[in-house]
Amino acid sequence: MIPDHDRSEPNQLAKLLRLDPSVGGDWTEHELGELLSHQLRAPLRADLAMLGGDAIDSLRSHTQGDGNRWETFAGVLFDDMPPIALLTLIKTFAKTHRSDAAGVLPNEIATTIYFLAIAAAAARHRQHITALTPKEVTDGFAWLAAQPWVDQRSRVLAEQGRVVINVIASRDQ
Repeated sequence: MIPDHDRSEPNQLAKLLRLDPSVGGDWTEHELGELLSHQLRAPLRADLAMLGGDAIDSLRSHTQGDGNRWETFAGVLFDDMPPIALLTLIKTFAKTHRSDAAGVLPNEIATTIYFLAIAAAAARHRQHITALTPKEVTDGFAWLAAQPWVDQRSRVLAEQGRVVINVIASRDQ
């Protein structure tokens, strides 16, 4: 069963997504850039397996017959029309790793992947796949864009997501 992280307590969400630069590991900018690049090239199947059987079933159903199109994080995140279910799984994976002190991903990388999944859902599907407020999401996108180790296509996706989130927020007012 996939954990229901969208029902987290607000204080836990705030702690989980704190974007304080003093919180994090002892990684250099170069190392963080390399780690992000590695994670984007990583196969989804191996990493999403930690989410359990439902996640694996969902991944299998969305990747069968598509060759290698959605086999990696980058393949999904930067696709023109990625399945919203895969974006949600990636978001859940990243959020889980962000809150796991013993996780294999540095907090900075997990947070970046988290916001990239939200940006892709917004930019490609016009959907808001998080319980965070639009301001919290756009603050996350701004944090991502300010990191010197984040690649250009990730910055572009975050900006595309920011534009759509702002449109959705203004429409809902």
